[in-house]
Amino acid sequence: MKKTILLAVILLTCTFYGFAASPAVGTWDCIASVDQDYPFSLIIAEKDGALTGTAESPSGEAGPVENLKLENGVLTFSMDTSSAGMVDFEATLDGDTLKGTLEGWDFGGEFTATLRK
Repeated sequence: MKKTILLAVILLTCTFYGFAASPAVGTWDCIASVDQDYPFSLIIAEKDGALTGTAESPSGEAGPVENLKLENGVLTFSMDTSSAGMVDFEATLDGDTLKGTLEGWDFGGEFTATLRK
């Protein structure tokens, strides 16, 4: 009986601390606001402890997200876009929302996202 309880406690601890998915994992409905709103989806996965991502436009065009990191509640990543070149994003994660900024070589703007449920 004691062994069973101990095993259950160990498994729950490992699940909670060691194997829990990053809170950034999922599909995010995003808006990049520069001179107008540009919607896109951000699909974040976790593999071997590292975050990976793909951005997808409403028309279905998709591309990889680079340098994707979540540190101290701040998500950062870069996307190479066909119309604006490389764009860097930085946003604070608050539950199921992201809010922050984006910067290109000659422009800046706001970035918001909501985790799709």
